Amino acid sequence: MSIFGKILGNAAERETRLGMPARDGNEMLARAQRMYLMTGGRGFRVHATEPRVYPDGKTRGERKRAARAAAVAKEFAAQETKAAGLMMRGLSEADAYSRFGALS
Repeated sequence: MSIFGKILGNAAERETRLGMPARDGNEMLARAQRMYLMTGGRGFRVHATEPRVYPDGKTRGERKRAARAAAVAKEFAAQETKAAGLMMRGLSEADAYSRFGALS
């Protein structure tokens, strides 16, 4: 290989290697032109992936929603129990429930 081929080969390698930062605007333009030619001007498309389905048949979002609903139900039951204790001490139902966020 001649010296000219080596110089041109090194220049072409610098222009096409994506991990190496471009030294000047000409290299950036050459890379942009090469990417345009490779993709036909449409750019690179990243397809969306399907959400992971766990062995119980639920996705992460469905599991989070179910856990949140269970936590809300548990808190509601706890507040209702506390309100019932206050009502047994003589507080009215409206006053007892107004002390708790989930019941008011």
